[in-house]
Amino acid sequence: MSDSYLLTSAVKDFVFDLHDAFRRSQRPEELRSLYTYSFAELSVKYYSSEPWPSMAAVASECEGDELFLAMYEELTMRHLFAVRD
Repeated sequence: MSDSYLLTSAVKDFVFDLHDAFRRSQRPEELRSLYTYSFAELSVKYYSSEPWPSMAAVASECEGDELFLAMYEELTMRHLFAVRD
């Protein structure tokens, strides 16, 4: 079963913005804010006891950027281990 049902518009926007800050604008302060604050807020709101959507589910939001998707997977795996402890 696809986890695309977990992909709300707020999460799509976050992934798009994170990708933009990571690859295009390369603004460290924007990336830091998204990574530190926005990710935490969305995690609490939508994924307090669930994993974030898979790389496949968000790939269209970042043009399939493999380097970004590897970073996204690392970020979401840390979240998963934190909520499972």
